[in-house]
Amino acid sequence: MKRVLVVSAVRLLAESLATALKERGFLASFEVAGSARYLSRSELWDSHVALLHSDLLEDGVYARLIEELQAASVVIVGMSTTIDAGTLQTCLTGGASTVLSMESPLDHFVEAVHHVLTDRSLVEMETREQLAELREEESRAPVARITPLDLLTPREAEVLGEIMRGRSAQGIANESWVAMSTVRSQIKSILQKLGVNSQVAAVARAREMGWSPDKCNRGPRISQTGDRRSRARAVLETPAEEVSQYVKELA
Repeated sequence: MKRVLVVSAVRLLAESLATALKERGFLASFEVAGSARYLSRSELWDSHVALLHSDLLEDGVYARLIEELQAASVVIVGMSTTIDAGTLQTCLTGGASTVLSMESPLDHFVEAVHHVLTDRSLVEMETREQLAELREEESRAPVARITPLDLLTPREAEVLGEIMRGRSAQGIANESWVAMSTVRSQIKSILQKLGVNSQVAAVARAREMGWSPDKCNRGPRISQTGDRRSRARAVLETPAEEVSQYVKELA
């Protein structure tokens, strides 16, 4: 009868898995890995297979545990909640022959233990093939790209949204209670970031990229009951000739 040792820093996991393996015909034992100790040869229980949580296979305190297992010719099987290329590589480098997902049913664990005891070299080869496939999948995964719209500040996104709603620069300035020159500067920055020369082109570019005014977080508006004289002062800050020139540029 094959002996299996379960080692985990979580007692409930280690004990439960060992109990389940006993019910499936194995001579199973468990040990709880403490944060400041390693297991001795006597605690290794002369096992054939050791199921170790993936954290224990990383370099550090438990490097000696791995050495003890390997010196005793114990086949190491890693256990992890996620199976990705990074985890698989860590476990293989740490001495594991394969890695099992902790989300797998118990029957899968039992089958894997039998498999690794029957043909360890084949299991290791299959695991390395799995690692290669995972790396290839990750290399083909789409990379998140930053679009010009992502470069807009929250205020610029709000202004672009207002333009797409058909509001004029003057209307935006009036509603926001800021000077026309401020809105003009914001629009200029928007055009530069989107790589266009006009507001019409900016709107077309935003729609082409699937962006809409509803996607921008509009900042807080000053209450209509606020200081009306401040609003009037802001609007009148921009000279008439400057506004006229700006309108010509946007035409």
